Amino acid sequence: MSRDTYIDPRLRPNHFCLSILPKKWVESPVLLGRLLCYDVLRRCFPRKMLVLEFKAKGKTTQYTAIDQAIRTAQFVRNKSIRFWMDNQGVGQKELYRLSKSLRDEFPFVKALNSSACQASVERAYSSISRFYDNCKKSVPGRKGYPKFKKNSRSVEYKTSGWKLSPTRKQISFTDKKGIGKLKLKGTWDLNFYQLEQIKRVRVVRRESRILCSILN
Repeated sequence: MSRDTYIDPRLRPNHFCLSILPKKWVESPVLLGRLLCYDVLRRCFPRKMLVLEFKAKGKTTQYTAIDQAIRTAQFVRNKSIRFWMDNQGVGQKELYRLSKSLRDEFPFVKALNSSACQASVERAYSSISRFYDNCKKSVPGRKGYPKFKKNSRSVEYKTSGWKLSPTRKQISFTDKKGIGKLKLKGTWDLNFYQLEQIKRVRVVRRESRILCSILN
């Protein structure tokens, strides 16, 4: 082992976060603390998702494409809610079939990645199932009847429809909405995570900023 490396005994062996750290990491308590914090979170909450948030930098045309993708995801969700209202008792499989029929019927829905459409259906079904659970538990007050979204601010992709650059500093969206490649600005280092660990990517419009949230 070279003199420029250091093994931190607080890190678990064979952990995906490298246990052999450069010497400059030891001298930087911020970087070392962030790595240890992630290790503690994974041990205490193994089933919880960790959200890594970045600012997404692009051109005006790309921001317009993001707005179109968000409106399309909102359209799919509202259509799912309407389908449930007209056919109460339908399950998640029927809503998935609805998503497929919407992609065949509307070209702007087909331009959005299929995993993003499925994520919108899942959001709709989660509100439906939450409403049923509140009714079964006899929660006092309002039961949270599913409502239509008017101003959605995010679109979520699953394991497809996006691709990270080799440097993990850029992300490309591969569907036909025309978002393209965005630069990621943030303090998290994605080189510590395997691509298999990234389950979802969410693009959020917040005030005048575009955020890219990566869910581990």
